[in-house]
Amino acid sequence: MIAARHAVKRGYLLCKFQRNEVAEDRADNRNTGVFPLYPEYDWGTIAAWAWAHGVVIDALDRLGLSDMNRIVVTGHSRGGKTALCAGIYDERVAVTAPNSSGTGGTGSMRYFEQGQKPQRLLLHKKQFPHWWIDRYFEFGDKEEQLPFDAHTAKALIAPRALINTHARQDYWANPYGTELTYRAADEVFRWLDAEGKQGIHWRNGGHAQNEEDWLALLDFTDWQFFLKQPEQSFSTLTYPDAKLPVTWKGP
Repeated sequence: MIAARHAVKRGYLLCKFQRNEVAEDRADNRNTGVFPLYPEYDWGTIAAWAWAHGVVIDALDRLGLSDMNRIVVTGHSRGGKTALCAGIYDERVAVTAPNSSGTGGTGSMRYFEQGQKPQRLLLHKKQFPHWWIDRYFEFGDKEEQLPFDAHTAKALIAPRALINTHARQDYWANPYGTELTYRAADEVFRWLDAEGKQGIHWRNGGHAQNEEDWLALLDFTDWQFFLKQPEQSFSTLTYPDAKLPVTWKGP
């Protein structure tokens, strides 16, 4: 596996788990995985998968297999949404690294590139109703009424580190909206004296977490953990002329 080879070569331990054992990725999944253990919870599947990251971190801690100050969580697409959620709720995560996570992840729910099909909550309700709680879907086609967007989720990570890897032509995962939320969240990182703790990396291509994405993630973590200066910038914009639709500034 490409990711494992590069990670181990740099001294990292790569640990994976089967998320379908935590909760199956299907609409009628409430009798699968951990859901029967917590019948009082109304959490969706993304949250259950994110919770499992904490269980894995617990195990790494008890087994003494990892430097607990250098925990990284990553995932691709729906796994990227999950990684973002895990990074928000578990403060042991030092670097949160969602890859091409789109709506419900790091992509804006309001702003999309002109001419590209937007990934909206109503589509999730039709195809992936188990991912989110019912209250969330009440804002289907009314996303502009939500009191938050993806930049809010990113800001909840600060001042810990966040790296967003994304493909320029992965339009379904909303690269345009992902960059806008990166810029908006960066105000919060700067306000918390965490400038440089949030990064974004762009590559050409489509929907995948490939070797370039992994190398970018490892370069970023080497920088954050070991002060190894990266050769690339983690603040290069793909849409530098896009108007940022926020007016607030950090104090």
